[in-house]
Amino acid sequence: MEIFCCFNGCTLAPTPGQAKCSFHKNRGMCSIEACVNQVYARGLCVRHGGRQRCFYHGCTTAARVDGYCSRHAKAVVSDKSTTTALCTESKDAFLALDVLGDLEFLLPVEIETPFRGDELDESILTCLIQEDAWGLVML
Repeated sequence: MEIFCCFNGCTLAPTPGQAKCSFHKNRGMCSIEACVNQVYARGLCVRHGGRQRCFYHGCTTAARVDGYCSRHAKAVVSDKSTTTALCTESKDAFLALDVLGDLEFLLPVEIETPFRGDELDESILTCLIQEDAWGLVML
């Protein structure tokens, strides 16, 4: 009878005197009794809460992409591209999608009149900036 590493699904032989193989020797086991999964975070495996859950309402699957599980991430990514398209087409449609009211900074800034710097007379500049004998600027 062959002896395998104590981790779930590992087919490697354990190192002598240990329950873990050389690959898993520095990895911890889930702290839940009788669970043989590898620790992900806070002493827990993914199944027992070591990973963040999907943001989608009512979903209890572990998050994978931008806080969503693989089932719901695709829908969220397509929603993001729709939002971007609306942003470029219609400001009102984009703001209608902004439920939290914090995305307005993404819209392009509309400038009413183009900026034109003040034309300074050379005599004004000469009065403002005067160099002394050592090349220091005096105001």
